[in-house]
Amino acid sequence: MKKLFAMLIAAVMVLSFAACAAPATEETAAPEETAGETESETELETVPEAEPVELIVFAAASMTETMNQIAELYKAKAPNVTLTYNFDSSGTLKTQIQEGAECDLFISAGHATHIPLICARHHFKTRAVLCMKPTLPCSFFDLCLIPRHDLDSGRDYTDTDIFPTRGALHPMRPNPSEPKDITLILIGGPSKDFDWDDESMLNQLSSISIHTPGNIVLTTSRRTPDGFAEKIRTAVPEITVVPVEETRPGWVARHLAHASAAWVSQDSVSMVYEALGSGAPVGLLSVPRRHGNRKSRILSGLEILEKEGMVTGYSDWKKQNFRLAAPGSPLLEADRAADYILFRFFPQLRAL
Repeated sequence: MKKLFAMLIAAVMVLSFAACAAPATEETAAPEETAGETESETELETVPEAEPVELIVFAAASMTETMNQIAELYKAKAPNVTLTYNFDSSGTLKTQIQEGAECDLFISAGHATHIPLICARHHFKTRAVLCMKPTLPCSFFDLCLIPRHDLDSGRDYTDTDIFPTRGALHPMRPNPSEPKDITLILIGGPSKDFDWDDESMLNQLSSISIHTPGNIVLTTSRRTPDGFAEKIRTAVPEITVVPVEETRPGWVARHLAHASAAWVSQDSVSMVYEALGSGAPVGLLSVPRRHGNRKSRILSGLEILEKEGMVTGYSDWKKQNFRLAAPGSPLLEADRAADYILFRFFPQLRAL
């Protein structure tokens, strides 16, 4: 049950970023690259046999693939439960519910849904859990899951309506049964906080290819500058380049499962957290800041990960004799958040 909650939380968090961030930022780009791609080998504990149950779920259309994966996983362990989906825009779904449509669970995203969510909380006496930092006071909701880099670092949030997470939530899981036979490189492109330098990136990739044994596989993103994939093939032929246009859903997750190490460009923040979920050592490829020395919340989050030894910056990798620091245990924040939600609101479900 907890793992099902984790997948739901991760999916909603990704959609919250997609709906609320400005164009060309990492928060908008990452869901296109990973939200629909991630495939999990999550195992759910078996639910005891019971009477047939139908749960009607209204969800944003962009969640279709993720929700269908959840339905397959849940059906295998709880065959008596049928998940019936209604996918559409959040606004359309909200209107349908207001007009009396039957709905057991409504998963939405974006600041525009906050007022209806608050109204529903009071009218139906239900829980309202938000997977983002709201513009309204957090006290208006039962719980807000907020990345810690968006919060006051000096405050203790224990026993409050805020649950700090270590970055973006994701459904990635380590898969020890797969051979670790590649080094995976994930690069992004210009964003609100980061610029791009072809020469610098090519130099970093060349150095990695020289000092990394075995197969190296790289994929781009929709923000990667046109023609850069071909530049990599020419300058660093040792790297196998798979442009994002040639990948299929689940490509990143499948390759992370095989990764003995992963490199991610600093601009692709959500990819960093997803790579950490695989359990592989993670390195950060340097890209120039767009605003000089001014720190963004995204950069602050990456610096926290570096200080904690979760990731290794490119310059530190060179100083450490070309070795990436092992992150310790995989970063599975969706599981931690799901466990907290069950503990706080649904203690009777924790045993399922």
